[in-house]
Amino acid sequence: MGEQDTIMTGQNMTDRTGWTQVSCPASDRIRDEHLDKVVSSSLTDLDGEYGDPVVYTEWSVGDVPLLRDYRWVATERECEHWIPDAEAAA
Repeated sequence: MGEQDTIMTGQNMTDRTGWTQVSCPASDRIRDEHLDKVVSSSLTDLDGEYGDPVVYTEWSVGDVPLLRDYRWVATERECEHWIPDAEAAA
């Protein structure tokens, strides 16, 4: 499994199929509400070896994906936060 693959889902971190973008305040609320969350995958790529420089973290509760955070480094890109589509519909 490559460094960009998530341990939990096997989905590449750049594949956002099945994920819905949410705001920074919404992602903060999700993190605050789920005290049982764990990091299921992460990549710190400050030099951009795998694409744009990023600090990526995927959170889960048990085996269930909860949230993805993309914090872009040394670019003008805003941070991005994504939740699984099932969570977006809830």
